[in-house]
Amino acid sequence: MNRIKRFFLNKIFKNEIREIEGHYRKNADNDIRKIRFEADQKNALLAEIRRVFVDKNDCILAIEENKRGREVIVTKRISYDSIWFMLYGVDYRAINCHPRIMATFHDGYDNNESYIVIDDILVEDNNIGNGSILMKYFIDYCKSTSAGYIKGMLSSVDKDHFDRSIHFYEKYGFVCKLNTEKSDGSIRLDLRCP
Repeated sequence: MNRIKRFFLNKIFKNEIREIEGHYRKNADNDIRKIRFEADQKNALLAEIRRVFVDKNDCILAIEENKRGREVIVTKRISYDSIWFMLYGVDYRAINCHPRIMATFHDGYDNNESYIVIDDILVEDNNIGNGSILMKYFIDYCKSTSAGYIKGMLSSVDKDHFDRSIHFYEKYGFVCKLNTEKSDGSIRLDLRCP
């Protein structure tokens, strides 16, 4: 009777042990894949950081996470009166596709008040937070300068999505004005207001 009992117990436990082993092996394989993916992402981000340091004028301000869950490196480049805020990341390796704000500082010789003009904002991926990340750092920088305000244009080239642009700017306190034909407009943010 003991032999028969042992035989069935060994069969039962072998099957259970195989099931448990398979379960743990599957979980371990998934964990290994996840760890490798995360390591690859961190290595790619490190490669992007190295790219930033190629240009001596670039300064890394922070690493942020956009709504897509991707880490992006926030950089600032100041060269004479040019101001650039850009995002580097594994999704933005091509030179011309970095989300960025390009602006120019004006000393205000004509009206005695310095100001900053937003020349262009380029963000190819909409609604994932890259523009918001850039704008937050850009406005913080502008407040640290002697500029009294930021201004810019709503170009007729972008008139198909003025509503989205206006919503974006107003979210950061800009006053947006369209001309009567609603074909172009202007934006302005006073930096000295509380």
